[in-house]
Amino acid sequence: MSVKKVKITTDSTVDFTPEIVEKYDITVMPLYIVTDEGEYRDTLDITPDDVYAYYDKCGKTATSSACNLDAYSQKFKELTDEGYAVVHIGLSSELSSSFNNARMAAMEFEDVYVVDSLNLSTGIGLLVLKAAEMASEGMEAKEIAEKGDKKRRAYHDYYANSGWGVAESYDLCINSSRLGIEGSVEIIHRFIESRK
Repeated sequence: MSVKKVKITTDSTVDFTPEIVEKYDITVMPLYIVTDEGEYRDTLDITPDDVYAYYDKCGKTATSSACNLDAYSQKFKELTDEGYAVVHIGLSSELSSSFNNARMAAMEFEDVYVVDSLNLSTGIGLLVLKAAEMASEGMEAKEIAEKGDKKRRAYHDYYANSGWGVAESYDLCINSSRLGIEGSVEIIHRFIESRK
């Protein structure tokens, strides 16, 4: 039995340039950017410059919305119909429902594997590039996904100089887009007060 060619997919929060996406043949699933003016597909309908211009114009920050289950299902179907096995390395499940949507969509397919990066941006990017390298070397999708889970821990330990999963080694992280400035300030204030 021949090994299926592997397609690596990821979420737009990977922040890759179009050149990197093309060079490594990566499929990027857009999350949504939401403003008072509408909802836009990240990197396709709106750019970071557009988001900054919106803030300058309105004084408001844009929010984000997860890639939905249907979008993942459609993309995974398209790729598997083309004969690919798929490894999707997604935005952290701690930050968005995108990972869970991708995981549920993958259940419809035999050869789609979903890896929770537990990261965003560069953290996802490192995992995606390593997966693309393994795919180009002919490694099977399941093995790439398993190695991605192991790499995530190794990258964290190296770059954070602390143990993966050890609560004492994490700093306070806040998703200010959901809480707003005042809510974020309140959380930080309560955290500082609890440390006295």
